Amino acid sequence: MSLFQVQIDQIAKMIASNLSEKNCVEVNQEVLRIIKDTIQKNCDDERAIDIQVQKMMQELSSQMGEEIDHRKMFLMIKKKIAKEKKFIL
Repeated sequence: MSLFQVQIDQIAKMIASNLSEKNCVEVNQEVLRIIKDTIQKNCDDERAIDIQVQKMMQELSSQMGEEIDHRKMFLMIKKKIAKEKKFIL
């Protein structure tokens, strides 16, 4: 998933707000930065998986016929790699 920085900021603020309302953590700039960094790392990790899948698909393209749904194949490979890396999509 690809998010714009504005979206990451909004999501981080919502998470921080929810944590604060439930008295789970006292939210400050450091906590907000950690949440933003975690979201960004998750996006970067998923992007790396997408790149790995694209490379695999290029390598397998000669073996795949025209009748193969490339989008379905992409998602199947992505799920498999994510599972191997213990990454939750």
